[in-house]
Amino acid sequence: MLHYRLDAIDWEELIGYLRWWCSNAVFQEYWDMTSDARQSLAHGSLEARVGRAVDEMMEELADGRDWWVVGPSE
Repeated sequence: MLHYRLDAIDWEELIGYLRWWCSNAVFQEYWDMTSDARQSLAHGSLEARVGRAVDEMMEELADGRDWWVVGPSE
């Protein structure tokens, strides 16, 4: 997210990095354990947008969808 905030990467690149993280079992466990903390984020914040995007990726991965092709957009 820091690279995105600094305009070093665009939204699509950020999503690509996040998709890579989503394939990691440790990250999946972390994401599941921290779902309550994400509920307190301001809806319009970058953090909340990223959280919703990762939630959607995790759902796609769990459903067995081809999540490298289909995913959230900005």
